Amino acid sequence: MRHVLRSIKTITNGAFVKYNGLATTQNREFTLVGNQTVTAPSLKEIRKNYAYLRNTYITIPVTLDFTTTTKSYNEANRRFTTKEGLNFGVGGYIGYNINSKQHIRYENADGYKIYEQQKGDWNVNDFQYGLMAYAGKDSYKLVFKYDLNPVFSNNTVDQNYWSIGIQLGL
Repeated sequence: MRHVLRSIKTITNGAFVKYNGLATTQNREFTLVGNQTVTAPSLKEIRKNYAYLRNTYITIPVTLDFTTTTKSYNEANRRFTTKEGLNFGVGGYIGYNINSKQHIRYENADGYKIYEQQKGDWNVNDFQYGLMAYAGKDSYKLVFKYDLNPVFSNNTVDQNYWSIGIQLGL
């Protein structure tokens, strides 16, 4: 007896930690001007000519999963045999910002290499929500995510995160 088991299901794999980053170019760093986060020329000679702002989120996904995985029962051995197949899903996620830091690497006048972390609010939205989709085979998936809300809460230009990645199931 062979049949497809759980061809459609809702997946909530639990919370996970997500890092998002923004990098500057041309020897600039992130600063607050009033209630907006902007990049401004740095007074330091930044190594590799950039600084970056990293935001850390606790995120919970909710997706609708479609799969061709089949499970068959062997009566003689009294066991289920699973044959992995293609799977894809669509859904969304919500998250909460737990940390925002700017990372700067530069050399001082004496030639010492300095690494600096500046922790702060940076006008980053505390909550994050967005859409996600994935497709893959077995334990390997190509994942696409897009945030529906902007990174900074009061900036005149809205900037949204998007990402493409590979998810490996263990």
